[in-house]
Amino acid sequence: MEFADGGDLFDKIEADVGVQGDIAHFYFHQLLAGTEFIHSKGVAHRDIKPENILLDSNGNLKIADFGFASLYKHKGKVKTSTQLVGSPPYVAPEVSQGVGYVGDQVDIWSCGVVLFVLLTGNTPWDEPTDRSAEFYEYKSTGGKATYEPWNLISDDVLSLIRGMMTVNPSKRYTADDIKKHPWYTAPNPLMTSNGTCRDGLALATRLVEGLHVDFTQNDPRTLVASTPEDPDVMDYDDNQGGSGDTTHHRVSSASTEVIPSTQALSDDMGSLSLDWADENPELNCSQQPSQYLRSKAPAPPQQPAQDFVSAGYSYNDDQILASISEDPVQSQFAAQPAVSMTLTQAARRFNDICPAGRMTRFYTIWPYSRFLPLLLSALRKAGVPVDGRSYDSKVSELRMQGQTAYVKVKTRDGRKCVLAGSVGIERVTSGGGEGLFVVNWDKAKGDPVEWRRLFKRVSVLCQEAVFRGRGLG
Repeated sequence: MEFADGGDLFDKIEADVGVQGDIAHFYFHQLLAGTEFIHSKGVAHRDIKPENILLDSNGNLKIADFGFASLYKHKGKVKTSTQLVGSPPYVAPEVSQGVGYVGDQVDIWSCGVVLFVLLTGNTPWDEPTDRSAEFYEYKSTGGKATYEPWNLISDDVLSLIRGMMTVNPSKRYTADDIKKHPWYTAPNPLMTSNGTCRDGLALATRLVEGLHVDFTQNDPRTLVASTPEDPDVMDYDDNQGGSGDTTHHRVSSASTEVIPSTQALSDDMGSLSLDWADENPELNCSQQPSQYLRSKAPAPPQQPAQDFVSAGYSYNDDQILASISEDPVQSQFAAQPAVSMTLTQAARRFNDICPAGRMTRFYTIWPYSRFLPLLLSALRKAGVPVDGRSYDSKVSELRMQGQTAYVKVKTRDGRKCVLAGSVGIERVTSGGGEGLFVVNWDKAKGDPVEWRRLFKRVSVLCQEAVFRGRGLG
């Protein structure tokens, strides 16, 4: 099995912003090429979505998770399927109708939604049914929706997206139609003649510098009260294995209703508690920036180093602090995101700047006893139910033994799809005292763009504890 050591593509896509047009063009080319190859074998993926799009060490796209794949063509004979699979924002409308669909046609639709997300950092609707006011407008206007972010997409690519997302599958673009479209055929300096990445370092740098957590603005969506859930539920089958969700999807019945950014699940979300685990780098090897930092840690200094101070807390290991400043995740917290010159000079390939570990993490020197209440409060304000009562008795033990705390996160995102994972607070430095911590946001289920949106929202609410660099944290 190939290791996608460039990580998750959509972990590097800014929520509500997307990527620049040439980057979207490059990755769409690779997505279509991969989808065409799958179809050439008579197989339909049936679950093309951001969660299932990964990158290799050179920044090239890989389609993952074939748990819902099926054989739709054999010896020239095409068969239809009625199985309800996929993730609501990305599936074609005929999938939910139960009248049968053709695998390659629904994959083309999903590729169109992925292109939309690349360009806008958002999905076009909750689900492709008339219960969604956004989809209803799109369908009733013949694909000429005017609501944001449709009105922000340039005309040259808009016609391609509409062609791929034609509601009538018999009139929908095929792969051949896509490859004739002027936007698709335009030259792209990011791409070699065989469709691979020409300059992985330049691409990685642009992706990282496109991420930004703006501490100067408050996100109004954190202040929106939860809305009642619609009794209509759209279920998608997950009985074939794979990592796809069984998604219970509730949609707003009125176009004027304000939808919260996140919302508790109605079934099993009475309260959430914290998990505590001994520090073990093997538990989550792709999310261990602390291991990199520990490798740079010197022996205890003979002379005390200059203290770094934040909100009354200090930390005096200059070499560790210098290493943090080289971590690419730090770019997103700067007023003007930029990868450090030291890192770009040392990098040799894409994943030296865009590693497999997620970009949804930050550092803090706040002690457990001060940071955990702030984190729990921020999660609640962002619509994630948590119960902080279980952490009090553990704080002193954690402080002395160097354990890692995991806060479980399970909620519904702005599209009412399941969003689940954990926030791990891990000590970077060894020894006693409080020291330095890395706060990892590890997604288990859900859309990576929605996960990043939640990460940004909570980071802003925790900004006084986020280490942003010397003199800034």
